[in-house]
Amino acid sequence: MTTGWFKRLFNQPPPGFRPGATLRRVLVELREHLAVTAADASTATLTTGDGKLSCEAREVVERHFLMHIVALEFVLHVPAIAVPGARLTVRHTGMLFRTGIAYAASSQDEAALKAVTARLEGDGAMGKVLMGLDFRRCELVGSEEGWTVRIEPYGASEVVNRMPSFRRYIRLGREQAGALVTALSDFRRVLGEPVTSACS
Repeated sequence: MTTGWFKRLFNQPPPGFRPGATLRRVLVELREHLAVTAADASTATLTTGDGKLSCEAREVVERHFLMHIVALEFVLHVPAIAVPGARLTVRHTGMLFRTGIAYAASSQDEAALKAVTARLEGDGAMGKVLMGLDFRRCELVGSEEGWTVRIEPYGASEVVNRMPSFRRYIRLGREQAGALVTALSDFRRVLGEPVTSACS
């Protein structure tokens, strides 16, 4: 009974959370690059003007003691031959300064993802864009339908504190907005052949 009570309490939205508020601010920053084709309270489907790229933006709430962070996760689905269940993590390398991009797979997926990793590492244009993109998390997940790319940038997020009380929106910015859209387009290009239909 106690465990169930704590679970219900944890699943409740944190105090001060405003569904859709952060998403709306991010959509304003992205309007030069992406148009909204569908939206609900905390999710929006975004498409480029030429219709070649379609992705999803979702609010993700991260709880902390007396505060929470509302981040935006951008999700891209790429129809292609993939390794079902495999996961590839993308990160910046370097201690103080960025020196490159690393793609890490779990030990059981390493051999199966060798060819995919080589394609990603060998794409200079993608590497350059990812070097300039500020992201907290970037990962690729394989399934029977293809690859799912998830990117969570540092910007496009809101920090809400309860004590002392404050609310701060961290802008994505014009340069990072462009880099984000380019990175998604590059992942789509490298992971699968272009298709005419929307990818999400």
